Amino acid sequence: MISEKKSDAWISVIDESIHADVARSMNLFLQCGTDFFTAAVLDTDRNKYVALLDYRFPYPMDTRDLRERILDIIEQNKTLLDNRYESVSLSFCGFKNTLLPDAFFNADKMELLFSTNHPLADDETLLFDNLRRISGKNLYAVPEKLYHFFTSYYSNLSVFHGATSFIEGLLTQHKNTTGKVVTINVQGRNFEMVVNSGGDLEYYNRFNYQTAEDFMYYLVFVYEQLELNPETDTLMIAGTIEKNSTLLALIRKYIRNTQFVQRPSFCFYSYGFDDVASHYHFSLYNQYLCV
Repeated sequence: MISEKKSDAWISVIDESIHADVARSMNLFLQCGTDFFTAAVLDTDRNKYVALLDYRFPYPMDTRDLRERILDIIEQNKTLLDNRYESVSLSFCGFKNTLLPDAFFNADKMELLFSTNHPLADDETLLFDNLRRISGKNLYAVPEKLYHFFTSYYSNLSVFHGATSFIEGLLTQHKNTTGKVVTINVQGRNFEMVVNSGGDLEYYNRFNYQTAEDFMYYLVFVYEQLELNPETDTLMIAGTIEKNSTLLALIRKYIRNTQFVQRPSFCFYSYGFDDVASHYHFSLYNQYLCV
């Protein structure tokens, strides 16, 4: 079950085995957006997720306030989040990114490539991930001070963009699926959308929105542009969208068939995860595939 909240975490799951006097190999997975911070602990000896923390902030924070808030969270949860793991991975979620085939990528011209889709601010640093399943790159910008905060705190940190684990997770999950699969991942005030056919990526984009009407505008626009059929093409839903939300009700008015994604099956989950909606944290769990 979800543990009693000793802090202001939105979700807190901690398996009792973490506190047992047994030496185990553990990996830490982190996700950071401007309005949330999440963490999951994987017991690699048992291939089992044994802890989950999810903090939601009431509004997007600037870099300085976000660093201070995350440092406070780490201090509150020192036993779980301290720099003591064999492996730590972090994904930056909701930050500007663009996908490129390997054939078009040039590490010496990243700023030029990035600027074709997004302006690069003076306080941002450019990074890129390998998209292994499609022979591509995910090029993205994050605030430099936020990047250095994490790389200074965690000595053996791997850094990714949230879209990388989302895409890799979907292509892995649907590698043997015939036909198109449409999936959205809702995170705070933005959502990602992927269309894939088996292990092939056909479409990816991320949209910022303020209202449910904004959200629906983008969703309907993509369906029309890609000639998707809202009567027959199933929409898979991931992320922090509530099952009784106004947004979900609007989606179901337009899309006849909707389903929630399930947790990845390549790992096990402590019993406390049973009380957490299975479509939450899909991209967080799938960081396992990126490390």
